[in-house]
Order: sequence, then structure tokens, then C-alpha cells
Amino acid sequence: MEWYQKSWFKYMVVATLALVIIWFYGHVQFFIQPLQTFLMTMLIPIILAGILYYLLRPVVRFLSKYIWQTAAILIVFVALLGGLFLIGAAVGEFLINQFQELVKQWPVILDAGSRQVNDILQMIDFESDIVQEMRDNTLDFLKSSVGTIGNNVIGIAGAVTNAVTVTVVIPFILFYLLKDDGQLLPSMLKWSPASFQTHVKETLKEMDQTIAAYVLGQMLVACVIGLFMFIGYLIIGLPFAAVLALFALVTSFIPFLGPFLGILPAIVIAIPEGTFMLVKVLIVFVIVQQAEGNLVSPQIMGNRLNVHPVTVILVILATGSVFGFIGILIAVPVYAVIKVIVLSTVKWVRAARADDLKE
Repeated sequence: MEWYQKSWFKYMVVATLALVIIWFYGHVQFFIQPLQTFLMTMLIPIILAGILYYLLRPVVRFLSKYIWQTAAILIVFVALLGGLFLIGAAVGEFLINQFQELVKQWPVILDAGSRQVNDILQMIDFESDIVQEMRDNTLDFLKSSVGTIGNNVIGIAGAVTNAVTVTVVIPFILFYLLKDDGQLLPSMLKWSPASFQTHVKETLKEMDQTIAAYVLGQMLVACVIGLFMFIGYLIIGLPFAAVLALFALVTSFIPFLGPFLGILPAIVIAIPEGTFMLVKVLIVFVIVQQAEGNLVSPQIMGNRLNVHPVTVILVILATGSVFGFIGILIAVPVYAVIKVIVLSTVKWVRAARADDLKE
């Protein structure tokens, strides 16, 4: 194996590219900022419609075997809206009330948590500049980082729940994605030369399977994590269990970093409840993560994406610095798709060279 084919070289190239992207972003932010705003406005409805497309496509394809496709799509739409209405009627008011109560008590919780952390740090017998600096940094972290997370979540929720986007744009895009499901592949093949169509068709199918596996698998894993965290929080008696579990469910879509972000609000709420409650929250977190990593994800996701953890972290850093939260969400599937394209192209080129040598 040549030196440029070894794993260390590949990881070094990915790390270098990530650093270059971050450096480039810092120097051309005056141009990137308007472009980022434009892309975010365009990408949010497309991404959400794409996620729903992959979630609903199997059902629509199944129903289309027995009834007209448009009727199948409308039935699925009605069933989806009916399901959301029933869920909202069942737990919507409870979640809203709990969230409003959490927002109301949040300043008190932060203040009590800060005092608790300060008391713990003051129990250290010796005083030094390092200890004082650690104490101040810890208190600043509790006040600033969680507030930043809350502002980002509120901002994202405000963008996603925009009335026009949700009620008009996303259903419109979703309907035509489902309606033109069988025509997407042939329409893309028209743009490729006849001699390349077999290769392009195989690549597009593999890309589609990769995205479908990621969306369906990640959705199931996130729901399982949210359910497990809710059950764990209820068992240990943590306040605001439903809202905290829902937050953990949402952040679990972020690869690797999501679980740690999802546990932060629970830790902040647990600190004023006492050290034992904090320990119980950490135990729940460890148990859920072990169950997810060793039981849930291997059964649902398998090894379909085959992306190294170091590569995932570097890709997240690069895309997150440019596109923010949306970039973090789409980093892994986009990288996986690019990887499929590159590997498929390399495979095709090698096969073509082998055929030429035979001739």
C-alpha cells in the first residue's frame, strides 16, 4: 500500500481541509454572511421536506401498489396531520405548560445552581489563583453556555415553526417529491452521457439508499433516546422530565456532540436538587448512551454509513463554522453522499482501466 493510501494520510487531509475552511470562513465572512442567510432560508424547508420524504416514501410506495398515487399521498398527508393532532391533543398542553414553567423558573434554577457550585468549590481547603479562576470560569460557564444554547434553540424553533414555511412551502415541496418519486432517477439520468448512465444510475441509487438509511435510522434512534431519557428522568424524579427528554431527542440528531448538549439542561436543573440528583442524572445518561451505542444503533443503523468518528468530528467542525446548526445536522449525510460519489467514481475508473488493459 502506497503512503497516500494509508489511513493516517486520509485523516490528515480531512483535518487540513477542515482547518482551511474555517480559516477561509474567518477571512471572507463579509461575503459568507449574506450567502449563509440566503442558504439557510432555502435549505430549511428543503431539508425538512426531504426528511419527511424519506420517512413517508415507504408508506406511499406501499399504498401506491393498490390505489392511485395521488390518493395514496393525500391519505398519508391526512393520516400524518391526524396523528399530529392527536399527539398535540394528548400531550401538547402538558408539554407547553411544563416548558412555560421551566422558562419561568430558569433564572431561579441558574442562580441556585451557581450558588451550589460556588459552595462546592469553596469546600476546597486551599485558596489559590488557579482555584479562584476555576471557580469563576465554572460559574460563567453555567450562566453563559446554557443561555447561548437556549437562545440558539429558540432561534431555530422560531425559524422552523414559521407559519408560511410549515403550512405552505414544506407540504408543497413534499407533495411533489412524493408524486415525482419514480421520475426523479430517470430525469437525472437524462443529464448524463449514454456511456455513463449505468455508472450514474448505480451511484444515484447508492446515494439514495445512504440518505434513506441515515434519515430513517437517525429518527428511530432519536425517538428511542428520547423515550429512554424520559423514563430515566421519571424514575429518578427529575423535574421537567418531559421537556428535558424532548430536548435530548432533538439534540440527538447532532452526531457525537448531541448527547452531551442534550444532557446540559438536565445537569443544570439537577445541581440545585443536590449532589445525589446530579449523580443520578449522570447515571441515566451513561446507561442510555451505553444502550444506544451497543444495542439500539447497531440494530437500527448498522454500519451503513461507515464513517470514522474522527472524520465526523472534523466534518462537523467545518460545516458548523460555515453553516451553523443546520450545517451540523447535515454534515454526516452530506459527507456520506460525497464519499459514495468519490468511491463509486474511483471504482468505475479502475474498472474502465482494467477493461482497456484487457483489450
